[in-house]
Amino acid sequence: MDEATEHTTRDTDVTIRWTMLPRYVETPRPFVLLTARRTGTGFAYLPKGGLTGPDGVDRLRAVLDRNSARG
Repeated sequence: MDEATEHTTRDTDVTIRWTMLPRYVETPRPFVLLTARRTGTGFAYLPKGGLTGPDGVDRLRAVLDRNSARG
């Protein structure tokens, strides 16, 4: 089974397979995960403000680098 990322908000729980979000960009505040299509609106965002500990951003970046490509 393909690895997946899970997003939980106050009102929803969503599981997305990494193959659906093969690329990401890092901005000053969130990481933005993108679909393979260069057009359209497929994305997920991971706000850096929700990370804990001083190495939280580095750990998340490492997970993204293992599962997605920067760009």
